[in-house]
Amino acid sequence: MFFLRVAAFSLGCGAVLVWPDPLPLWLAAALLSMALWRRVRWPLLLLLAGAGWTEWAVQQRLADRWPVARHGEDVEVRAVVADLPQHQRTGEGTATWRFMLTPDAEARAAGVPERIRASWYRTSETVAVGECRRWVLRLRSPRGSRNPSGFDYEGWLFREGIGAVASVRSAQSCAQPLAPSPMVRVHQWRARLLAPVAQALQGHPALPLVAALGLGDGRGLRDDDWAVARATGTTHLLVISGLHLSLVAALGYGLIRLIWPLWPAVALRWPTPYVAGFGAAVLASGYALLAGLETPVLRALLMVWLALLLAWRGRWRHPFRALACVWSGVLLLDPVVMLRPGLWLSFGAVAGILWLTVGRLRRPPAWQVFVGLQLGLGLLLIPMTVGFFGGATVLAPMANLLAVPAFTLLTPFVLLAVLMMSVWPAAGLPLLQGVAAGLAGLWNGLSLLAEGVPGAWWPWVPSPLAAALAMLGVGLLVAPRGLPLRPLGLICLLPMLWPTDTAPSRGFSLALLDVGQGLAAVVRTRGHTLVYDAGPAWPDGFDAGAMVVVPYLRQQGVRAVDHLMLSHGDLDHAGGVAALRQALPVHRHSGVIADQPCRSGQQWTWDGVRFTVLHPERDAPLRSHNNASCVLRVEGEDGVLLLAGDIEAAAERRLLARSAPEVLQASVLVAPHHGSRTSSTAAWVAAVQPEVVLFSAGWRHHFGHPHPEVEARWRASGARTFVSGDDGALLLRWAAGQPVVTRWRLHDRRRWTAPAIP
Repeated sequence: MFFLRVAAFSLGCGAVLVWPDPLPLWLAAALLSMALWRRVRWPLLLLLAGAGWTEWAVQQRLADRWPVARHGEDVEVRAVVADLPQHQRTGEGTATWRFMLTPDAEARAAGVPERIRASWYRTSETVAVGECRRWVLRLRSPRGSRNPSGFDYEGWLFREGIGAVASVRSAQSCAQPLAPSPMVRVHQWRARLLAPVAQALQGHPALPLVAALGLGDGRGLRDDDWAVARATGTTHLLVISGLHLSLVAALGYGLIRLIWPLWPAVALRWPTPYVAGFGAAVLASGYALLAGLETPVLRALLMVWLALLLAWRGRWRHPFRALACVWSGVLLLDPVVMLRPGLWLSFGAVAGILWLTVGRLRRPPAWQVFVGLQLGLGLLLIPMTVGFFGGATVLAPMANLLAVPAFTLLTPFVLLAVLMMSVWPAAGLPLLQGVAAGLAGLWNGLSLLAEGVPGAWWPWVPSPLAAALAMLGVGLLVAPRGLPLRPLGLICLLPMLWPTDTAPSRGFSLALLDVGQGLAAVVRTRGHTLVYDAGPAWPDGFDAGAMVVVPYLRQQGVRAVDHLMLSHGDLDHAGGVAALRQALPVHRHSGVIADQPCRSGQQWTWDGVRFTVLHPERDAPLRSHNNASCVLRVEGEDGVLLLAGDIEAAAERRLLARSAPEVLQASVLVAPHHGSRTSSTAAWVAAVQPEVVLFSAGWRHHFGHPHPEVEARWRASGARTFVSGDDGALLLRWAAGQPVVTRWRLHDRRRWTAPAIP
């Protein structure tokens, strides 16, 4: 009954986070009425309590958002830099800074959110944690691209409690500084501890690892470092987490157990186990402060203290019951934490350890237990890793067999070296250099392992139900011998291993992905895939190829791209090509940056669907590279699609002059040049005569695409218009010969999803 009650409370929390609308009062009243039935009273009441608690937490976050009506408004606020700022050099003496701002009470009263994620582009100034300034900020309401299987930026902002994003227009020092909050003081302390370490290890390859393990500061870790960690399954070792806190707590417990009995009079008054447990929790708390008390660390610290409390009360005789108590405590602290993959992975790991060790009749040697745990956990966490991150690595068990003991040995010395560099540099420097050399060697070994097995990362995007069944199946397979249900584990694995087939059975389908201000389209037939442009990639880190196009293709079960057509070389169309080619094999590449440029008259047929290049002509005298864009006609059984790239009025006139009327007519058109005013002339509109016009443009982008006059022109012709920036990814299929468009922002709506409005 206890586990049923915990499950009911958790289900209530999760249901509110998954459901796209607020908790209806009629449902709450119905559950309350059903609770009168005695047998289900407590589960239903706890289900309702979890839903109500989560609904309140969600409403608090949503109420603290910058309103859409004031999107892009410049506001002057007095605010403090609330965390360790990140920076990236952008030129000689300039950098782009990103940091969190906490405004003062006056700004809060005016409706400014409590947490603002700010960016200061190409500035020569430096930003430090705790400093107060009068900032002129261009505030924007939380919004991001919405795509199947793409990164949910809006969801990330929601669960982090960030109510607005902003760009800095100007900043001046405060005349009267604000008193920093306790957490800001913690971050200032961390910055002071990091300064001598960074100076001593300047240019050393292990500096990012030392900062990550000693202070929970992952700012210096590069994309290459995360790629190695992902390929080897050692991501959990790079930042302070439950593993590191447990290690420090265990070391502290062991040391106090040895030292405390040296004072018999005191030990008789305060028993050693209690003192050792309390001291271990205090040490873990200090380590958590070094890590900045970020949400994952705070969650792990809560687990340590609750575990200590349960141990004092003798509840660890039933470890799964104790783990359920800790889980309940975490949800009571913040139910929105259920949206974090780290929560599920950390509790899944602990539950896996208990499942693999508790209740076994035979106790093997310690080394066999360790090896068995690594192999068993590697198997148990694969379905969860695949479900959350779209893949898993086969190297995780082997890499962790080496890395976990090494990191376990080095982490306490890293922490000691960081602290000694501030209090006794002469003794701390040799220790710091020693652990840095050890970490560098260890990381080089992991890098060689990742490079030696290039196909170690297994990309796969199963459905949530298939991943859950696979988790149950793996749990059955590693269950103790004699469990009669073990053979069912193999059956539970089949849905996740079964290949997904989302290709149309006839004709073709189109996905116009939401990549902001840019273009990326995927055309699929029964057995082939064409990618037309791959979206933008900007120096600030957003790469539509890696974050949008590749996840979508993998979610659709695409293993290779049969044809990549790059319409022209603008960064908003071509930026994501490198990431796409690195992630998936491309059998044919045409357009710019290819051996085979687009030329009118090129054509091929896939599965009864004809593809024809209409533009540009060979040696055509076009002054603008936009007008040299590849124009592709796709003709299937049900209709015709026209992909027009970034052509403008001049190219439209050339196409009209040399093309038969039926060649340009199309059921669906991806509008030229994002719907700019320099395209979609009246003659072009009259010639194409589409039923549906799709615009690939960023939401409220400063270019202003699509232009209101252009959109009105298409609507006046009788076409239905959709904008990816407003509606998210636009997924086109055919039903009874008519084009049907799915607007992903509405189709996959969550509580935190911004409304689909222009």
